[in-house]
Amino acid sequence: MKFNIRAILTAAFLNIGIFTTTGANAALVSALSGQAVNDTDLNIIWLANGNLAATETFGVNGIALDGTMSWQTAQLWIAAMNTANYLGYNDWRLPITTDTCTPGCNFSFSGAVWGYNNPNTSEMSHLYHTELGNKGFYDTAGVGPLAGWGLVNTGPFSNLQAGLYWSGTEYASDTGFAWDYGFDFGYQAFFNKNNLMFALAVRPGQIDTIPTAFSFTAQTGAALSSVATSNTLTVSGINSASAISIVGGTYSINGGTYVSTTGTVTNGDTVTLQQTASGSYSTTTTATLTIGGVSGAFNVTTLAVPVATTSYSAPSATGSGSITASFTGGGAGCGYVISQYLPLSGHAASPPAGTAPAGVNFPHGLFDFTTSNCAASATLTFTITYPQALPPGTVYWKYGPTAGNVSLHWYQLPAVIAGNTAAFSITDGGLGDDDLTANGTIVDQGGPGVSGSAVSIPTLSEWALLTLAGLMGLFGMGAMWRRSARRM
Repeated sequence: MKFNIRAILTAAFLNIGIFTTTGANAALVSALSGQAVNDTDLNIIWLANGNLAATETFGVNGIALDGTMSWQTAQLWIAAMNTANYLGYNDWRLPITTDTCTPGCNFSFSGAVWGYNNPNTSEMSHLYHTELGNKGFYDTAGVGPLAGWGLVNTGPFSNLQAGLYWSGTEYASDTGFAWDYGFDFGYQAFFNKNNLMFALAVRPGQIDTIPTAFSFTAQTGAALSSVATSNTLTVSGINSASAISIVGGTYSINGGTYVSTTGTVTNGDTVTLQQTASGSYSTTTTATLTIGGVSGAFNVTTLAVPVATTSYSAPSATGSGSITASFTGGGAGCGYVISQYLPLSGHAASPPAGTAPAGVNFPHGLFDFTTSNCAASATLTFTITYPQALPPGTVYWKYGPTAGNVSLHWYQLPAVIAGNTAAFSITDGGLGDDDLTANGTIVDQGGPGVSGSAVSIPTLSEWALLTLAGLMGLFGMGAMWRRSARRM
């Protein structure tokens, strides 16, 4: 009965046509420039050409034009392939079947060696069902045909035949037979070694999850607390999925979302890293990526501590002369990043025309500045020296927001006016700081304003004129007295 079943199935198998290739399981990876297929699930390497014997006999006789041969000839063909060191290897063999049929074997639709749906009993059955995802003619209950049965998927293989392939395992109960697998019906059986079948070569696998050593280009001069993105790494040197993890940053695979969790990469994947630079100057932070036990560092160094400028001298915007504005406090690195003398209106940074306090003149214009890299909440003390003495009643006016009125407006900033200097203090985030935030940056715009009723302090030349006028008056009075005396 066993022989009759096999004979009927053999006739059916040999008359089945070739199905269309649609895809492959992720466990199959093309290798050796497409001439081999790495099976990372079973850790074996298949010959990609499923019927190489039809075009390459390696000098072995007895191979039919369609590539089929007896079991004995298949053994000779494999031996000749190894002698030729085909694709650089000499350990090719026929696929293995696990024979559990001693002393006898029963047909089954599930799990047994002989029959259908037995992916765990042989390398070819595993390839057919698990890696390629094909279906047998019958399901595990013996109901058939299944929808989509047969060699529908061939994955990265070429010339894979919808027919019978020899296994290298003999049938233990009768060594005149050997195991085979039908890539048409998804059927595993044993046949007389004199039958003609196809042969598919396979060799031990070399699962390699250790990539070629890699590194990332270090970056310098990064802005404080900025996000730095590395150059792109292309993973190479592996033939199976390899674990990827990171410390000190995040990574992206093939342009995807940046993550910090452990994942996997395959050969040819691209990876970029991101990390947040330090909030301190001249400081290096490191993101370390590890793939398959191999690590590479991405170093980011922030820019050097800037040379702090705490004094600024330039001509006033009104032509009154040179003004010097200096300050103390704020810590190392605290300095001007913007400093300019502005007219009351007409400059891009000047307050809107017509908004100045009524009756107030600004003889030296305004001082517009921003300090940065200062300690948060620090107090800076400013001294501004003007080319002439400031009249009594001079007030230092500010234009900007205050905590009680966040709209831009004019207000008086407490200052000490003495001679030709104005001195005042501004606390980061406090009165006078236009950003109203204790963030290490002070933004300010203001200048000395003189009201119309203020008494001007005479200049030296004016004193000289007054003195001269007084002397002349005295001389005049003396002359009048002398004339009066003579008349008497």
